[in-house]
Amino acid sequence: MQNLYSSLTELLGRPEADPAFVQGLAQLDDPPKLLRDREHHREHCFSNSGFSLSADQNGIKSAFLHIATVATESGSMKPFIGELPFGICTSDTREDVERKIGKKTDHSQLVPCQNTDVPMDYWDDYECDSLILRFMFCSDHPGISALSISLRKDAACLQQSSTV
Repeated sequence: MQNLYSSLTELLGRPEADPAFVQGLAQLDDPPKLLRDREHHREHCFSNSGFSLSADQNGIKSAFLHIATVATESGSMKPFIGELPFGICTSDTREDVERKIGKKTDHSQLVPCQNTDVPMDYWDDYECDSLILRFMFCSDHPGISALSISLRKDAACLQQSSTV
């Protein structure tokens, strides 16, 4: 199987019935667990591989890579098993990520942390080609705690029109 990160990015915008979803992820030996199945949102969890995929009626919306999250700390999810883009390591700081991507963050925000003892987390968004990479840094954990990958809205429209 090719790089797991690349495989996940190729699934974005595709329907869940796409052969790439079914066949490609079958190679992981980590069958998906359906965590949420609502009318307009489904979430597939790959707990041994450390990621989840969110989908709606238009296809796979995003991939969430667990690195040092509440789920990995509790043992319900293993840390993401693949490599990160741009040579980024899980121990990298916000400054390291910016340097390796080669540009300043497109959007950064402080968000309340789930752990009430720790006041804030940083979420740094980078628009990289057709993707938005959201790196999450927890103030109580050195390095990256998670990475969310989604298609830029303009890229999603282009991809849908090209697959019709």
